[in-house]
Amino acid sequence: MCNSYPKRAQQLNPINSCVGTYDSLYRGPVLLFVEVMPEYPGGEARQNEFFTRHFRYPARQVTLQTQVTISYFVTPEGKIIHPHIAGKSPKVYTLVDQEAIRVFKQMPRFKPGKCNGRNIAVKMTYRVSCMKLQD
Repeated sequence: MCNSYPKRAQQLNPINSCVGTYDSLYRGPVLLFVEVMPEYPGGEARQNEFFTRHFRYPARQVTLQTQVTISYFVTPEGKIIHPHIAGKSPKVYTLVDQEAIRVFKQMPRFKPGKCNGRNIAVKMTYRVSCMKLQD
C-alpha cells in the first residue's frame, strides 16, 4: 500500500522565466518551476492510481514502512527520463527504491511543461510512502 505526494510548483518569476539551469544528468537546461507544469494524463489522481496499481512491495524487503523520493525529468515531448532516488547512489538503492523506479519507467508520456507558450524540460519530484501489508 502506497501514498504518493507529487510536488507542486511555485509561480514563475517573470524576470527569470524560461531560463533553465544546466543539469549534468539531463545534459541540458531544465527548469524546476514553469507556467504550466508537466501533467500525467488525467492528472495527479490518475498518476497516483497508476503508481499504486503497478507497485509491488518486494517480498524480501525487511522494513515494513518506507518513504521514497523519486526525481525525474519530463522532456519537452512529455517523456519521463532518468528517474532516480533523490540523494542516493544507485549502488545503495533498496528493493523498494528499485521497484519505484521500475514503475516510473512504465508511466505513459506526460503533457509537457510550458514556458512562454513553448514546451520545456522540467525536473520533478514524486514522494511515496509505502507500507508492507502483513500476510
